[in-house]
Amino acid sequence: NTGVLTRACNGRIAIIPNSKVALLTGEGGLCVLDFSDPPNTKVLKTIKETPVDYECGRLAIVDAETALIVGQLGVGVLDISNPQNVEQVAVKVKTGVLTSTPHEARIAIIPNSKVALVTGGHGLCVLDVSDPPNAKVLKVFDSKNSNGVPVDGVRSITFVDAQTALVVGKRGVAVLNIADPQNVQILSQVDPKVSGDTFK
Repeated sequence: NTGVLTRACNGRIAIIPNSKVALLTGEGGLCVLDFSDPPNTKVLKTIKETPVDYECGRLAIVDAETALIVGQLGVGVLDISNPQNVEQVAVKVKTGVLTSTPHEARIAIIPNSKVALVTGGHGLCVLDVSDPPNAKVLKVFDSKNSNGVPVDGVRSITFVDAQTALVVGKRGVAVLNIADPQNVQILSQVDPKVSGDTFK
């Protein structure tokens, strides 16, 4: 019994690198599990005060020291340098793109960087986590403005190579230049001319 999972949404899980410890998010927050003895997996810690509320939280491992969770209330930054004692060092970092609509939040780390792409119902946020306790927003592409991205109801973030990423939403695909993670740019937007239900 993790204390964070409910029937309202699916849990998310990720393994801390080079450890036997897993991070599990659910509607009730974050649970840290020790599975070094699999038949006797145990809860090390439960953190209730996280950005995860209703939206059950996506997870992203930045490196061996930092992980991120995202929910409808923002982004939480975790110190995972000691897997047996995971701590939240920044709570509810405001991105400007997250909404109360469940299942819209996504997060992904640009390869070989300390920069995350965060998507939500209001667009795309570029978040610098090089100084984890002081994570900062580098840029916001608002889906409702001219510099926006079609990430309403976003479904996926895919890294094509070291220079290009694709963000897919209900209203199309945004092609991003990520060669300089500190200065992400929109290269183009593709309107597939199909109904919103196609992108699921």
